[in-house]
Amino acid sequence: MKKLIIIIGMLCLSFLSCSNEKDAKIAELTKKIDQLQKQKVLVSTKEIYELQEKCSKHAEEIFTKYYGNGISNDKDGSSMSNYTCHYNRKMNKCYVLLTFTYFSGKKKDKDSLGSTTEISLWDINENKQYGQFTRYSLGKYYFQGEVSGKHCNSEQEWDALVKPYMEE
Repeated sequence: MKKLIIIIGMLCLSFLSCSNEKDAKIAELTKKIDQLQKQKVLVSTKEIYELQEKCSKHAEEIFTKYYGNGISNDKDGSSMSNYTCHYNRKMNKCYVLLTFTYFSGKKKDKDSLGSTTEISLWDINENKQYGQFTRYSLGKYYFQGEVSGKHCNSEQEWDALVKPYMEE
């Protein structure tokens, strides 16, 4: 009987020892997983930063190539251009909003004074246009635009349609 109790006691101790080893192993593996996830986040953050930089540089190169400093004058009017770029992590794309405003007419002829602003959304790497918004003004404002087949009739609607591309 004493031997049986000793054997049962030894079995219990060895079982508890195995259980403690198992718990220690689980804790060790959990710690390693946490460390790997932190490293992955650091790598991802660095990669995202590099992609954002690449997007910005490419957008600047393309804009400068086609629009120079963004200001142009001719006998009929003048124009101003600018751009905003954004690397979208979810879509893994570099988007550019290109804004081009043309001022027509001459100050002497007030009836011909007006402006047209066109804003277009581009995937700069694929050279693909996703949308365009136009605002005309010649005494009154007129709006029209679309993004990926969805139409809009105001700047607020345009902003809402463009938001998923230019955020995240």
